[in-house]
Amino acid sequence: MIKIFKKTAFPCNLTLISLVKANKTNLKIMEAALVFISAFATIFGILFYYFKTRNAERLALIQAGADASLFTSPHRKRRNGYFIVMMFGLVFIAIGLGIWAGYFIESQMLNTYLERNPDYKFNKDFPQAYFIAIFTFAGTALIASYLLDRKLNKE
Repeated sequence: MIKIFKKTAFPCNLTLISLVKANKTNLKIMEAALVFISAFATIFGILFYYFKTRNAERLALIQAGADASLFTSPHRKRRNGYFIVMMFGLVFIAIGLGIWAGYFIESQMLNTYLERNPDYKFNKDFPQAYFIAIFTFAGTALIASYLLDRKLNKE
């Protein structure tokens, strides 16, 4: 708790100022916690509502005498789990390659920046190189996993 030892005519202001300064860091922590709690509560609420209404619709259809085969799509094939493993493997490899490529892009950008500004003595970062490379490689990996899955399903 930060204390201010000023002599003022209003001693109650002294305690208010010290309490406000001491609680600024606590307020920042509380804001972050409230953001995360509200985000998770929102996601939970949406998922709960979705599954609850889906279950109610299915029960109403079954009570009306509909066949349970309505709930399965004829176009959707059951996968053995290899697709998810393959997709995650390709995406993680692509993220690693994206970080690696982002490092080289950043070093190239830094070298050209220092060539144009030789008097610059501070460290300059280019984080956009990492984002561009990671998302480009991850998107390419997702497209490759889709094409590979489509090819394996044809066989």
